[in-house]
Amino acid sequence: MSAKKKKDKPSRESGGMIDRGTVAGGLAACLVLVAWAFVHIGSSAEAGQGSTPQRPSTPTAVPNQEKPPVVTPPPVQEPAYKQGIRDAIALGKEGLADFEDAVEWKEKVGGDPFKFANMVKEAGAKVTRAVVALESLRDEAKGDTAAQKNIDQWIKYFEERVPTNRK
Repeated sequence: MSAKKKKDKPSRESGGMIDRGTVAGGLAACLVLVAWAFVHIGSSAEAGQGSTPQRPSTPTAVPNQEKPPVVTPPPVQEPAYKQGIRDAIALGKEGLADFEDAVEWKEKVGGDPFKFANMVKEAGAKVTRAVVALESLRDEAKGDTAAQKNIDQWIKYFEERVPTNRK
């Protein structure tokens, strides 16, 4: 009997019958697609009319709740003589470096005593200008004892090392 019952039922593979679930699922999918199309067309037509969303009428900032402005202290300005001291020290160091370069040139290259003498003279002039500048800045720094002490130390340092051509 079981063999007979199998033959009596129509098979799905033969294509004779369509499954009811397939028809119902396809119909539901079409309805969803049509509903989506109506909503999409309606929203794009509404956007095309130029209607813009309205801003809320509530204020964005609450009055009297702004942060107070930040008060920054004025920059500390150093006296002009301090920059002059730094410049004079740099000039003196440059003169001493030029003298060492001249001595090195004499030892490696040599040959022209007049060029060496001229190089030493220029280096000595730089150091002398630095000493003179420091001495004039000492008067400007009368109230600043630390600056005066620093100036005196540098003057002593440069006077001990003033380049000369004679030994």
